[in-house]
Amino acid sequence: AEQRRQEAEAKKQAAAEAAEKRRAALAAKKEASEKKRAAAIAKKEAAEMKKAAAQAAEVTMSEAKPGVTISLFGLFKAGGEVVSPVEDSKIPKGVPQLYKWSLNKDGTISGLISGSRQFKDGEAITTSKVNGDVTPGSVVTTGSGSKYYLGEQQAPTGFFSAFSSRPTPRSPPPPTSQKQQKVTTPPPSFSSKKKQQSLTQRKATAEAKRQAAQKAKQDAEAKKQAALATKRKLAETREPPPSSSRSKTISLFGLFGGNDSDKSVKLPEVPSSAPKGVPVVYNWKKNRDGSITGMIMNSSSFKNGDQIETSKIVSGSLKSNSVVRTGSGSRYYLL
Repeated sequence: AEQRRQEAEAKKQAAAEAAEKRRAALAAKKEASEKKRAAAIAKKEAAEMKKAAAQAAEVTMSEAKPGVTISLFGLFKAGGEVVSPVEDSKIPKGVPQLYKWSLNKDGTISGLISGSRQFKDGEAITTSKVNGDVTPGSVVTTGSGSKYYLGEQQAPTGFFSAFSSRPTPRSPPPPTSQKQQKVTTPPPSFSSKKKQQSLTQRKATAEAKRQAAQKAKQDAEAKKQAALATKRKLAETREPPPSSSRSKTISLFGLFGGNDSDKSVKLPEVPSSAPKGVPVVYNWKKNRDGSITGMIMNSSSFKNGDQIETSKIVSGSLKSNSVVRTGSGSRYYLL
C-alpha cells in the first residue's frame, strides 16, 4: 500500500511538472509573438515616416519662392567630401564667400559657400541673377539683394561645369520686380532647419519605441515572477512525498513494532488558531541534528497518529502553538 501511495505521489508530481513546462512554453510563445508584433509596428512606423518625409519634400519644392538662393546640397554630392575655401583676408565682414564657383548662362552663380548663416560651410548653392563685375575677389549682389564675395573660381571642367554648359539654358528673367525674378535651378532640398526637425522627430520616435519595448519586457518579467511566486506559495503548503532520505520527513511507524490496525489512535484537540492545511505534530521532541520527532495528524502524506521524523528545522520557534519550516520546505504546526 505504501509503494502504491508513493507511485501515485510520483505520478502527481510528474503531472505537475509537465503542466508547468506547458505553461512555460505557452509564455515563451506569447513573448515571441509580442516581439514579432512590436517589430511589425516599428516597420510600419518607419514606412510611414519615410512616406511623410517624401510628402514634405514635395510640399517644400512646390512652395519654393522664386528669386531666392537655394541649396543644391545632396543633388550633386560626390563622395561626401567637403572642400574648404582658400583663406582670403579681403573678404568683407559678414559677407558669405562663394568658392569653386562658375557663372551660368542665365546670369546666376553656382558654387560652394562658407560663412553663411543660412547654409552649412561647403554646401553647394545656386544664386539668383547677379549684378556687377563677376570676377574673383569681387563682391556681387543678386537680384534678391544678397551679397557674396567671390573667391577661387572653378575650372571649366570642374564640379559646376554642368551648369555653364547646359544644352538648353533658360533665358534671363524679364526686368520685373526682384520678388518675381526666376531662378533656373533644380528643386530645393530640405533646409538645415527642416533637416534638423526631421532628425529630431526620428530620434524621438526611436526613443518612444525603445521605451515601449522595454516596458513590454518589464511587464513580461513581472508576470513571470508573479507566476513563480504563486507556484512557490502553493509548493510551501504542499506536503513533500515521504522518502528514506534524511532531507525529507519520514515515517517511523513500524520501525519499533506495533500496528495501527489493532488499536485506536486518540488524537488531541487542535486549537482554532492553527492554520488550515498545515499538518499538526504533537508529542514531539527536538533531535540533536535540528530535526523533530513526533506524532502527526491532518497530513495528506501520513496517517493520523503516525510517528514521523522531519528534516532539519530552518525557520520558526520550536515551541507549542507555533509553525515551523523544514529544509525541504514542509511546514508543521507544533501542538
